[in-house]
Amino acid sequence: MLYMLGRLIEMARENMVKKWRRNERDGFYGRYGYSWDWCLVFKVHEASARLSREQRKNSVRCVVEKLTAAGLETKMCFTARLEEVAVKVRASEERLARQAALNKYRLQLDPVRLESKASMGKKVPGTKDEWVWRPLRIRDPKKICRYEPFEHAFAAYREREDEAGRDLWRRYGGASVFRGSDRIKLLKSAIETEQAQGGAALSIAKLKRAKCVVAAFPLHDHDELFELEQQWLRYWQLPNNQPFDTMAAYFGERLTLYFAWVAHYTTYLSYAAGAGFVAWVWSAAERSSNAVGVALFALFATVWSTSFEIAWARRQSQFAMRWGSKDLAKFEFERLEFVESGLGRVVPSPVTGRSMRWVPPHKRRSLCVRAYCVIVVLVAAVVALVAAQFVSKTYVYNYKKRRRWWRVSVPTLFGGITAAQISAMNFVYDKVARKLNDLENHRTQSEYDDALALKTVLFSFVNSYSTLVYIAFVKPFTDTPCVGGADDHDCIAELSAQLGSIFGFGLVVNNLQEIGKPAFQNYLALDRAAVVDEDEDNEYYVQLTSVEEQFLLQDYTIEETLFKDYVELMIQFGYATLFSAAFPLAPLLAMINNYVEIRVDAWKLCQQTKRAEPASAETIGTWQTIISALSLLAVQTNAMLVCFTGLFFENLAGVHRLALFLLFEHLVFFAKFVVHLVSSRVDPDVEMQLARAEFITSKVLLNVPDDPVDLDDAPDWEPNLTTVQPDLTVHLLDDNLEKEYHDTTRRLAMPSNPDRAAV
Repeated sequence: MLYMLGRLIEMARENMVKKWRRNERDGFYGRYGYSWDWCLVFKVHEASARLSREQRKNSVRCVVEKLTAAGLETKMCFTARLEEVAVKVRASEERLARQAALNKYRLQLDPVRLESKASMGKKVPGTKDEWVWRPLRIRDPKKICRYEPFEHAFAAYREREDEAGRDLWRRYGGASVFRGSDRIKLLKSAIETEQAQGGAALSIAKLKRAKCVVAAFPLHDHDELFELEQQWLRYWQLPNNQPFDTMAAYFGERLTLYFAWVAHYTTYLSYAAGAGFVAWVWSAAERSSNAVGVALFALFATVWSTSFEIAWARRQSQFAMRWGSKDLAKFEFERLEFVESGLGRVVPSPVTGRSMRWVPPHKRRSLCVRAYCVIVVLVAAVVALVAAQFVSKTYVYNYKKRRRWWRVSVPTLFGGITAAQISAMNFVYDKVARKLNDLENHRTQSEYDDALALKTVLFSFVNSYSTLVYIAFVKPFTDTPCVGGADDHDCIAELSAQLGSIFGFGLVVNNLQEIGKPAFQNYLALDRAAVVDEDEDNEYYVQLTSVEEQFLLQDYTIEETLFKDYVELMIQFGYATLFSAAFPLAPLLAMINNYVEIRVDAWKLCQQTKRAEPASAETIGTWQTIISALSLLAVQTNAMLVCFTGLFFENLAGVHRLALFLLFEHLVFFAKFVVHLVSSRVDPDVEMQLARAEFITSKVLLNVPDDPVDLDDAPDWEPNLTTVQPDLTVHLLDDNLEKEYHDTTRRLAMPSNPDRAAV
């Protein structure tokens, strides 16, 4: 597998040189440093073809006219077989700037220029000594914060009249203030913005659904892609050394966060892999799956999962600061499908008073109940398949039970069958879950994603773990003998063989499928498109343009492809944590699988798929909650494996095992609590840097006046160096009581002097 990966990366690096410098280098490119960013592909219809109303309304001509009216540049060209028309779209930097100002799009400020501007301050116009805000000179000699004061500052873009304001934004490649992903987001926004606000009023999703366009996708920028490939397409690269900032600039923050999470997960797996390998050697030395080292590794794995979860929360907050994606969740719009469906009715918002579409709770509940009834039926089908497998396995195992090689081979064979069944059922359910989720018609994209994740994860967990749960927690308490162990009661050995088969199947078959399937499909599509004429003896080929090649490549969508990748790794995380006491080598195999998958996905994204549409994100979303739930569940499962399933404490009575289970569980929960207590989910340096950036931008960009009681506004103070003798007299009474004291002393014939010299 690693040899094949090396050959793949070698071919990928050769191919990236061939595609270098394929951008169209016209006057536009010479001025702005980039070229075409979006492409809409229309089918060429016959004159007699019957078109829908939407297709006639959004013909190629109408669409191009709307795009031109919105200030966008277009260029049309036929494909090689004259079956489609590709419309390339781009926008000048001035047009992108207007859209950025309209969207209040957040861009990064140049730290050097920002510091220079902040050090000048802002005086009240027409005065010499009055300040709106005084010069900012932020120094951190004690290194309280590890970041420099003026780096990682972002602000909503504003079209300023003064040149000094325009020069504050960071420039990429020495020219543009917009990265590649920024251009694509803003260009799509300009296409979809209403005409009253200067846009083209064309919904790309609606054009696809009405079949007005065959495809709509962002185009690869081969200069930027070549730079990314040089840093990313490597055979050997530590997961956390990937060029995340370059990836975010090209593919967007949401996709890059996935790779950052996989890198963090793989790095942490290396620690668990080391501990697991030691436990495996310990087990092999004792020739038993129930060695003490395995139980200790189970304890380690449960605490490890908590440490991993907290460390990732801190790390993703650092990425949100570096990419300016903090607090993005506050700005979310209703899905187009929800608005067009007419579900619910328009009512005033109880928060803002503005109009909003409201769906009665009973309607939403009825849709959810219908969806989960279908899920229950599919879960029942999975349980039936699992039961059939175990009946078959028991029958086959008993056929030649006395032969050792037979006892070892049967669990491995049926483990492979289980892995194949898991893949097949997950493929079927993915289609069903999306259909059910579409019928529920959620209001926002985050609600849609969360509901889909919940449905998919529930079924996938049952599909993936039901066999393992039966072996681990049901079979030991039945009369059915365990398969593959030292005796009929050793279910840990059978569970270990099952997990090993699943991991081996995933490592080999899934990665071969990820490599072979897109490459084969792309080869067939490109070969067919290049043939423009053929007769009995010959086929006539033409050189396809870069745009047509990209049109024929496979799709990589955030909504589907990235979602499947997350589900796959969540299931793997469950294998590595929920059943770590049964298979200590699971973290090692997971680490190898993830390393290979990172390299394969890099190759696919750069050379085998259309450019993924950039999307912003602050966190990995609901997947973080799923990781937390699995981390807590791992405590229960590993405690049960050690105390009940394995033969670690076979000589103890049931009540003693229960007490041991409760002790183990509470100790682990206490350890996890201590880890949570001493660790923070938010990096304090990130919080400090965000507060710095907010303060600096409020002064430099918004000209927020200084606080009147600010120490900077106080006049300069110089110490009085004149020597003054102190008054050391201690008075018996204060001034307001002196008269009363004199009256009292006269009556009592006491001395009239109330003062005494101080010693």
